[in-house]
Amino acid sequence: MGRILIVEDEGVTALALSRVLADLGHEVVGSAASGEDALALARKHRPDLVVMDLQIEGTMDGIEVAQILIDQMDIPSIYLTAYSDTASLERARQTRPLGYLVKPFDIPTLKTSIEVGFVKHKHYAELYEREQWFTRTLRMVHDGVITTDLAGKVQYINLAAEQLTEWPSEEAVGTDVDEVFVQSSGASGSGEQPETIHTINSSFEYLITRSGYEVPIESSMVPIRGKNQRLLGMAIVFRETREK
Repeated sequence: MGRILIVEDEGVTALALSRVLADLGHEVVGSAASGEDALALARKHRPDLVVMDLQIEGTMDGIEVAQILIDQMDIPSIYLTAYSDTASLERARQTRPLGYLVKPFDIPTLKTSIEVGFVKHKHYAELYEREQWFTRTLRMVHDGVITTDLAGKVQYINLAAEQLTEWPSEEAVGTDVDEVFVQSSGASGSGEQPETIHTINSSFEYLITRSGYEVPIESSMVPIRGKNQRLLGMAIVFRETREK
């Protein structure tokens, strides 16, 4: 069971929802009719979940409030709304909601949405922690690491690779790997089609930095595969070496 905040500007609906949630075993930490009140209650009580109406009182709508809650406090929302237009749903999707409930809601659907929502948020939190651990570990290793997607666009570049290539992460990500990782031998980071990439070692090549300097390196390129060996992209690992 969880601690839930209700954000709903219709008093009757908010009261009914509060009673239903209490009957389901949840603790309702408060109810707000406006975005400003919702944020104040969220900061005070730190609920596990917010049941959020899209149309509320005040200068912000429910989507704006939900965005602040997830960005600043990591508090997820389930949307409760009488509207289901495409534009609103697209905006709502950007806030990573745990579910949608269309008024009038029924108790079994509400119960299921909340239970599934808690599981989803726990899963998202675990994935985020793993990603942060992985990213920070890669960022501190001494070898340069660049990963790409199937189209050859840079998805990640660690600190060592930034320093060697002279490409900061914020500019490298999304750029063709051939622009970021350039070798004087004529080879490039995406030298083979991804479907045929195995492990390629190339010793004593020269990396051409962004400012045009030649740096002797050793490099290897390996495929990144997901479930069932599905190809996701590739990784380039390289280090500066002494000339042979």
